[in-house]
Amino acid sequence: MVYRGGSIGGDFKKADDRLKRRNDWFLVLVRESQIAGDAWILSSPGSKTVLVEWLTTSGWPNELRSRGYPLREIAGGSRILPHAFHQPMEQGPNGELISVTEGSTRPTSLIIHGAGPRPTRRFEFPAPFKR
Repeated sequence: MVYRGGSIGGDFKKADDRLKRRNDWFLVLVRESQIAGDAWILSSPGSKTVLVEWLTTSGWPNELRSRGYPLREIAGGSRILPHAFHQPMEQGPNGELISVTEGSTRPTSLIIHGAGPRPTRRFEFPAPFKR
């Protein structure tokens, strides 16, 4: 989906057409964020400004910029993710589980997965449709 400055184009004969077109555009953007898996749309379909949040490792902002989206970075945030914490464990000399240390030659016995906060970057851009 290419960003098209103040409008998604065309003269609309009815307000219903304009509303449907705006909602369709927004649903496509939301679906793209779901496919990316590391992005969240924080604004509502009728908002004049679209607010998007990404994990710091996401490549989706660069993709949107290449499509002409005028992203403006604002203050970052954080998000609690169910898969953010991965702690490899190994069996110690007396049988207890201890965290794997760098350079350890013992095999990993268990990996603990858990929820945890992850830093995010937030961007905003004007919605590409007329109200």
